[in-house]
Amino acid sequence: VRTLSPDNPELSETIAVDNTWPDKIDYSISVPTKAIAIGSTCQVFLDMTPLCKGLRLGSIKIKLIEYGSFSTATGQHNDERTLTTKHIPKITHNSEGVDIWSDDVPIDEDGVFYRSHNIVLSNDKWDVKTTIQLPPSLEKMTQDLDISNVCKIRHKLKFSVGLINPDGHVSELRETLPITLFISPFVPIKVKTIDNYSDPFQHSTIDDVTIHTKDENIIFKHDNVDPNGVYQVLHSNESNDNIDSVP
Repeated sequence: VRTLSPDNPELSETIAVDNTWPDKIDYSISVPTKAIAIGSTCQVFLDMTPLCKGLRLGSIKIKLIEYGSFSTATGQHNDERTLTTKHIPKITHNSEGVDIWSDDVPIDEDGVFYRSHNIVLSNDKWDVKTTIQLPPSLEKMTQDLDISNVCKIRHKLKFSVGLINPDGHVSELRETLPITLFISPFVPIKVKTIDNYSDPFQHSTIDDVTIHTKDENIIFKHDNVDPNGVYQVLHSNESNDNIDSVP
C-alpha cells in the first residue's frame, strides 16, 4: 500500500481561498492540511465579513467530489461522483426563540448576537467551523493517484453558501478547494479483496472486479487507539505559517 511520507508538504500546508464579492461579502475558506487520510475527519473553516447592511447568512453545503479519468484501448472515460455531503442549515432563532436577525436580539460585549459550538455571528464577522467525516472504505472512495497515462484520481471540496439579501433574494457563493486523499497506516479502513475471484480479467478492462465479492477486510486495525489523537499524529508537523492560496 502506497502512502505519503511524513515529510510530505501536503501534510503540513494549509490550503485556502480568499476573495471578495464586491458590495456583498469578504470571505476566507480553508482546511488546515491539503492531504487528508481516508477514514479520518477534515476540518473546515469559513470566515466571512458582510459588506452589505442587512445581509443574512443562509444554509451552507459542502460536498466532497471525486474526479476520475481512465484510458483504455477503446478510448478515455471521465467520471465524477459525490463522496459525502455536509449540510449546515440556516440559523434563524437563538435558544430563547428570538429572531437573531431582528433588532430584538441581545448582543454581547464582543458584538456577538449568536454563538454555538461551530457558528459565531456578529455584525462585522461570521465564523463557521465544521468537520467532514470521510468514510473508512476504499469501496466508497479512492485515494489520489496518477498511474502513467492510464488512470488519474483527484478530489475537491465544493462549497455553496447561501446569502440572504435585504430584499429576501438569495444569492449563492460558490468556491472549490483541491485536496488530496491518501491511505494512512494510522487509520483503519475497509477494503474488498479478490482472493477468491477466479479470473479478474474475465470482464472488460474498466470493470471493478471487487463488485463480485461482498467480503470486506479491515486493514491497519489498531487496538486501544484514541480516535481524537489520529489527527495530531497525522499532522504533527503542521505549521500555520505555510499557506497555499488558491486563486
